[in-house]
Amino acid sequence: MNNRSQRRASIPGIFIDQIEYLLILATPIEIILLGMSLNSAATVHTPNGYAHPAGELTLYVTQMSVPSDNVSMTSIIGTDSGRIFMCGNDGHLYELLYQ
Repeated sequence: MNNRSQRRASIPGIFIDQIEYLLILATPIEIILLGMSLNSAATVHTPNGYAHPAGELTLYVTQMSVPSDNVSMTSIIGTDSGRIFMCGNDGHLYELLYQ
């Protein structure tokens, strides 16, 4: 199965304040938006010298989804303003509008 996901900032004022990012799950059947927040974020350093954020990840069901009509999204890109663009395996460019 060729599922893709991408974390993106959401448009302010649409979701509850705790949602900082959107996780977009795209399958050939549907595209699902999940809200995400990371609480108590801290930086953890691994033995090989890499640093990454750590904390409690919370996912929120947004009840937002759209059928993808048997089109697999090959790329999902979000902007800093919350717009979401997707490239389909059918050669088309899609914008996912949510409100």
